[in-house]
Amino acid sequence: MIRAQQAIEQFDRMRLRQTQGPVLITLGEAQYVAGELEQAERTVVQGQEICGAAHKPHGEGHAQRVLGQIALSRDRLVEAERHLQHALRLFTGMHARYDIARVYLLLAEWGHRQNRPDISTPCLIEAYHLFRQMHIADYAVQAETLATQLGISLPGSVRAR
Repeated sequence: MIRAQQAIEQFDRMRLRQTQGPVLITLGEAQYVAGELEQAERTVVQGQEICGAAHKPHGEGHAQRVLGQIALSRDRLVEAERHLQHALRLFTGMHARYDIARVYLLLAEWGHRQNRPDISTPCLIEAYHLFRQMHIADYAVQAETLATQLGISLPGSVRAR
């Protein structure tokens, strides 16, 4: 993490603030994965502010997705839905299929926690379909694993047979 912080400081010195936003969001996502939820949230929000000011919708969508993931992990379901729906709108407007599919995976988990199979099932099926269409095997397997955990059958899945 120290090298990432040093890179961010270097971006500041070089006056590349618009580049700093996506880097901060990625750093925040790494902090999330490391279990540093409070620090991750602060870092992502900082990156989101920079992306917003620099008019970088992909960075804003990435931030919304990560903030939704953080909120979901903290059982702040209303907040998670707001962030994830915002991310989905941004990514849909850009036709960013990979990012859309990642949001759908999180929305499937959100729907399951809300006891809403009417949301979790179609979101998971769509995520799986997109990952298979893009030939991203690791995420397709992740979707299959989540489907198994949630008791959802995915069309075309090896596990569904």
